Amino acid sequence: MNDGKIPTFMYYETVNFTKDKNGNINPIEFKVNFLPLFLEGYARYLKTNLEEKEKKEIYITLKNSDIYDKKLKMYKTSESLEKVTFEIGRARTFTSGWLERESIFMHMEFKYILELIKEGLYEEFYEDIKNVLPPFMDSKVYGRSILENSSFIASSANPDERTHGRGFIARLSGTTVEMLSIWKIMTVGENIFKYENGVLEFELMPVLSKDFFKNNVIETTLLGSIRLKYINKNNKDTFGSGKGNITKYELIGIDNNIKVINQKKILGTDAEKIRSGQIREIIATIE
Repeated sequence: MNDGKIPTFMYYETVNFTKDKNGNINPIEFKVNFLPLFLEGYARYLKTNLEEKEKKEIYITLKNSDIYDKKLKMYKTSESLEKVTFEIGRARTFTSGWLERESIFMHMEFKYILELIKEGLYEEFYEDIKNVLPPFMDSKVYGRSILENSSFIASSANPDERTHGRGFIARLSGTTVEMLSIWKIMTVGENIFKYENGVLEFELMPVLSKDFFKNNVIETTLLGSIRLKYINKNNKDTFGSGKGNITKYELIGIDNNIKVINQKKILGTDAEKIRSGQIREIIATIE
């Protein structure tokens, strides 16, 4: 069905029916129709425990579809809706490349790239964020601060070329939530605490490209108040073949005492101190 492409929306058309004496229509047969591809369908499908091969096939399919804006190197909400009936709803009423019709709707695009990193498509994720995240954009084209998300970016489907790549309407909710989730996975991993045989364990599992380190160092904040510093001794990615792994932690307490732990996990009392806010700084060495 649908030439093997994953549909997001379908609609049904009555192709055979009868009428009774009162003029009431009784449908007998329907035909299923598929709307053009939508990014949301693929973002949600990636959540369904797929094999590695199929994940990569989805990524390639999207890159080769009309969802991918080849001029901006971003992802539109959908393929062209030009030949679709107005009966599908308001998305069809907007100008192409504007608002909910074939624009770069950042909330949806961020959902997709969040799934890329969650599903282990790390190289693909880092290739895409160089174009889809505002900090990497040209502010003159974006038209606003590159530290600020937008509701949508006018895509190259818009008939006014002056708008292409320009962000419209400040967005402080959905895209921010996705960005926080992305940043968390990048810098510490999805689950930093867990219990194993009744013992609390703490383990940092960052998914960081070596390009993010400046002079082999990157810093962020953990749990709202703990200064977290990574020292990437050999300037390696922390994913993929030949990745760098954490080999040592230095814990600096609120009393300024320092404890060195030469293993990838922190256990028991030390993990509890991190969780309870008794540690003010963690220095993790990657080799």
